[in-house]
Amino acid sequence: MKKIIQDYLEGQLAFDGALCDKYSASCMDKCIEYITDMARKELNGKNGAIPDEKVFHWAREYFVDGIAEREELNGLVKKKSATEKKKIASMLDQMEFDFD
Repeated sequence: MKKIIQDYLEGQLAFDGALCDKYSASCMDKCIEYITDMARKELNGKNGAIPDEKVFHWAREYFVDGIAEREELNGLVKKKSATEKKKIASMLDQMEFDFD
């Protein structure tokens, strides 16, 4: 699944400027986790399938809507001192403001 989604996203880079600006192959594992979580919510604990178009939409959304950036900053927060955490938290707050 990861390879198919990664190939799709990389194929879209030539046509999608927003995706091109935000995409990072190094974040694909987290992107797959995001898609899996979204599918669980969509299926609400039931068995079923998600259409490919929706999965690809979630993959694009993960990068373009800044979810990857927020997760990366959240990961950095766990490794920082209290002062650094406050600075990063302030940056996260600003990002949240920008995306609303």
